Amino acid sequence: MSSPHPIITFFRGGRDYRGRTLTQILSWTDEELEYHHDYVQTLFPLPERSGITFSAPIVDREVFETFRNDEQLRAELKRAWIRIMGFYGFKLQEDNGKDLKVTVSPLFPKNSQNWLCRFDHNHLRITRIIRCLRVLGLEDEASAFHAAIKHVSEGIVGATTIAFWDRAMFSTLNNAPEEKRPGPEKGLRFLVEWEKFKNANGS
Repeated sequence: MSSPHPIITFFRGGRDYRGRTLTQILSWTDEELEYHHDYVQTLFPLPERSGITFSAPIVDREVFETFRNDEQLRAELKRAWIRIMGFYGFKLQEDNGKDLKVTVSPLFPKNSQNWLCRFDHNHLRITRIIRCLRVLGLEDEASAFHAAIKHVSEGIVGATTIAFWDRAMFSTLNNAPEEKRPGPEKGLRFLVEWEKFKNANGS
């Protein structure tokens, strides 16, 4: 029997390729989260290979299906998302666990200085986070985050960046945000099949 995928192992309490646990990373200060660049690919994995951290694991069919069928894994991903939102100056408001809304936190004036400008490396991180949440089954969280980010970014962040955020949020999952010619058969087969399943079931 093969071992679980490294992403699954990590979100079940294991260590990443640098020997760090999820809890350890989430305990970092905001300064550490800004300084380190090799954790985002593990906290918010994608089906696409990172152009920066080549050794980071990617989402495959096993990861995709396991997260969508395991509430605890999604809860751990949500925990990572809530921490990174705090880093960007946002907080989550939840109405009985159903209605999600992301709003600015008291730390927004300070923490938004990390990213609320025309160009910044955090913009790529935000694209990744939105897409990851959708791919791994946290669609509502992705939508709430996307809405909050866009609300405060209009007129400040570059239009190209905002277009990438929109594609991360609204493109079919088989089409990555950087796909220049999206189509129903583009991308990874398991994501193409997922979109066909959704369409066939009217969801």
